[in-house]
Amino acid sequence: MEEQNGRIADVYVAKMPRKIGAGRIFPTARAAEIAECQSDKVKRQKYYAWRLLGYALQQTFGYAIERIDICKSKNGKWTTPHCYFSLSHSENAVAVAVSDRAIGVDVERVNAEKAAFLQTVLTAQEREEIAVLTDETERVEYLFKRWTQKESFFKRTGDGAFRPSKIAVDGELVATKKLSIEGEEYMLSVAVENAANTRYVLDVDLTE
Repeated sequence: MEEQNGRIADVYVAKMPRKIGAGRIFPTARAAEIAECQSDKVKRQKYYAWRLLGYALQQTFGYAIERIDICKSKNGKWTTPHCYFSLSHSENAVAVAVSDRAIGVDVERVNAEKAAFLQTVLTAQEREEIAVLTDETERVEYLFKRWTQKESFFKRTGDGAFRPSKIAVDGELVATKKLSIEGEEYMLSVAVENAANTRYVLDVDLTE
């Protein structure tokens, strides 16, 4: 993809294939980590998130994932000195954000049953905002919008403990989209400097 205004922030989203593929994962330490997952569902999600990362690095920067250094930091986060990236997965969707500056991404399937819990993560200002919403669908979407914004905002830095009720999201640093994947609604948020200029590829095919 062409560079925009000298800065790069790209988000890729894909529907996960039903079965885990047989492609190789690099580095081998990440492949081993995925293989050790006890849940087949989580293993599939992590596998395809990493496959999508490889695709994103190639498309945005021209990097072949098997030829660059990627390692796990002391805080358990996978990083590379060549760029910044962030991963997310939820049910049948995976998302990857890549950038030349700190970035975070989060995708979540909208689930009304989880809405009651999400009300506990709101700031005082956000509780006032949702109080004026009378339509239940709007309330649920508001909660998932705020949740994904807080998640992506935290992932952008990864500092300290995640306390969502303490995170007041800066609108200039976060952009949110509502997506439909296999007939289900998802909320996607990205946190990065000048988030409004983020570029999206929303239909990557990960079929092997």
